[in-house]
Amino acid sequence: MLYEASLTGFIKAVLIILAAYYLLRWLTPYFLYFAVKKAEKKFAKQFEQFSQEHNNQEDQPSFKTAGASKKSNDSVGEYIDFEEID
Repeated sequence: MLYEASLTGFIKAVLIILAAYYLLRWLTPYFLYFAVKKAEKKFAKQFEQFSQEHNNQEDQPSFKTAGASKKSNDSVGEYIDFEEID
């Protein structure tokens, strides 16, 4: 089968392309609006959860001492005392 190009077919194709372009151009801001609102709700929920966890951690007393966090590690090696040479 051999298809022939016709002027009406070309005009119809151009009109379909233009209609699709203007339809997307008209609908894109609405899609972006809803996508941004959904992302905003998601981030607000995550921030709320983080702030609640952080507040709960501040309410609980901390029993950490400065000496407890420093552990000596004798397996590192020998300590060498260097002297200055004049």
